[in-house]
Amino acid sequence: MASITGNGSKGHHKFILTVTQSSQNVANNTSTVSYKFQIAPVQTSWNWEQWGAYIKYSFKVNGTEYTGSIDNYDGYSTVTLKSGTQTVTHNSDGTKSISYSLSVTDTSGVSYTSGNASASGTLALTTIARATTPTLSATSVVANGSNSINITVAPASSTFKHKVRYDFGSLTGQHSGVSIGSDFSAQGNVTIKFTPPASLCNQIPNAKSGTLTIKLYTYTSSGTHIGTKSVTMTLNVPAYMPSIGVPQISGQNLLSGEYVAGKSFASIFFDVGTSYGATIQLKDVSATIDGKTYNDNAFNTSVLSSGSKGLSIKVTDSRGYAATYITPTTDMITVYAYSNPTITEFTLTRQEDGTT
Repeated sequence: MASITGNGSKGHHKFILTVTQSSQNVANNTSTVSYKFQIAPVQTSWNWEQWGAYIKYSFKVNGTEYTGSIDNYDGYSTVTLKSGTQTVTHNSDGTKSISYSLSVTDTSGVSYTSGNASASGTLALTTIARATTPTLSATSVVANGSNSINITVAPASSTFKHKVRYDFGSLTGQHSGVSIGSDFSAQGNVTIKFTPPASLCNQIPNAKSGTLTIKLYTYTSSGTHIGTKSVTMTLNVPAYMPSIGVPQISGQNLLSGEYVAGKSFASIFFDVGTSYGATIQLKDVSATIDGKTYNDNAFNTSVLSSGSKGLSIKVTDSRGYAATYITPTTDMITVYAYSNPTITEFTLTRQEDGTT
């Protein structure tokens, strides 16, 4: 409730305009406002009769004007000259502030009437809840296609309709994984089950988590869009490791099927893989054998030195997840030492003719 008072210029009377917010209609986004315009004494016994043609009043509430005249006044009482109600439409966001004012004009020319008066004021009405704000049962979820969260919708009016969508990465306006579907009528609180698809992880190939925005669109029963509210949550990529296939090793320049030091080398190939849209660059592949490292998954080694040779592989993907492979002892390459042939025994026999 709010009121303004305008004192009459002759000092005997005052005028009061009271404005009260009495009720609200959430679905229609309106408030009912009551108003009351009164005259009261400042000093008693200043009364008059039959001066209505000369004492006029007007007052405005939210731009609507009300007028009248004051024919008689007893000089003692607080008298309501006009009262009523008015429906006020709020702004689209539910806010509303109204102005109100009063004006009295006295042209009677006598001393015992009210004289002129004026006053003005404003009243901020209670904001009407409009667009529904969703709440989440959790603010973080692992997107593996089976983990879910609940989205709770508590509309201001049971007649409101809603759509729920989400944005993630380059994807906008998505509703895959929201089991309620695209539209529904909210009857009080409604819980929506949201199961983020694992395919969303492909949107963040270089990160282990990202921010997903859930948007709730609110409409009137007739389909007029009231507003949209958003909440965010963290979508996490499931834990995993890149894959390294069993290396295929082919000996090159072997002697009698064996590796020999300083002569033989190996051709090596292995598959690498990763998950959820991550990538692997050759620079992130590290294969070490015989003390040398190669940044590739298909390569020829340098000629090998003697001894048992194992292969060590490390692969790191674009999210920073890493996997390793080390050759089992039973699969290690044996490289034999090499030496030039030597003559250890020599026998000379002449031919029978004695000359050779």
